[in-house]
Amino acid sequence: MPVSGKSGWYWALSAGHHRILLQADAFGGALSAYTHRRMEDRVSKARFRIDVLEAYRETCTFSGLSQPQLVDAVSIVPGANGGNVDVTEGLCMSRLHHAAFNVNLLGVDPDGRIHVSEQLDAREAGDSFSRQLTSLAGRRISMPRTPELHPNRDLLAVRFEQFQAG
Repeated sequence: MPVSGKSGWYWALSAGHHRILLQADAFGGALSAYTHRRMEDRVSKARFRIDVLEAYRETCTFSGLSQPQLVDAVSIVPGANGGNVDVTEGLCMSRLHHAAFNVNLLGVDPDGRIHVSEQLDAREAGDSFSRQLTSLAGRRISMPRTPELHPNRDLLAVRFEQFQAG
């Protein structure tokens, strides 16, 4: 969000005790429209990551892994809201589960139930990661404690259709 200051315009993002502050003048005065959009996009993504990880207590919704260095804030349907993402439009996932979700090996229905791709089910689950993924089938994802922060059911439905078509 733009904030006016004594020496020009700033871009600010506050999250708890963290504050990111970018001064336009430090980049040579007026920013081009492209640079302005890029800065706005980066601040929005940083805000989304902070909000999602906070809502899920930095814990993977699939596995319960609680290592901030190994979890991502993942958009349920990337670009669904024109880049302005709300915490309800994301899930917290370990990087491995994030990769599996992106290639439709894992899906989540609107009720929060985890589904495993037939492609993965059909292979022999010889490696430990494949076995771990297939063991998630039928379970429910963990949700934030605050109901207002639960994932958007409509977006889960859209994403689940993509998973099924996958």
